[in-house]
Amino acid sequence: MNNLPEPIVIALIALIGAIVGGLIQAANQTRLAKGEYLRRQKADAYIKYFEGIAHLAHAKDDDEKRSAYSSIAEARARIAMYGSADVVTKMASVFRLGPIKRADMAEHASLIKAMRLDASRLPGEVSIEAAFELLYGSADDY
Repeated sequence: MNNLPEPIVIALIALIGAIVGGLIQAANQTRLAKGEYLRRQKADAYIKYFEGIAHLAHAKDDDEKRSAYSSIAEARARIAMYGSADVVTKMASVFRLGPIKRADMAEHASLIKAMRLDASRLPGEVSIEAAFELLYGSADDY
């Protein structure tokens, strides 16, 4: 490069810098887009699960129950794919419990809290009772 005029050397350095900067920016944008896609899939799966559980808890007949179970099954499949290890482990624990019972309130609330934390990093602590009653209705009913 000693034989090249100084303006050409400066232009080449600037060109190389622009190319490297563009590559770094493209890689960063791809990483951010992937992260946003995964976050959105995770949140959608958790919401679908919450909706299914809420519908099941308040179902009035067998048709409503079947519809709720179908929605829950779809959400569980998506959670198995996109959910964090903590959420998948807690969900498996909740399903081992069987029918919803007041005695299992802490397990259900733990799952809800794990999903909230995993999907959105929301600050603040949600009480066990509030988390349980939000989905299932009054804890006195169980």
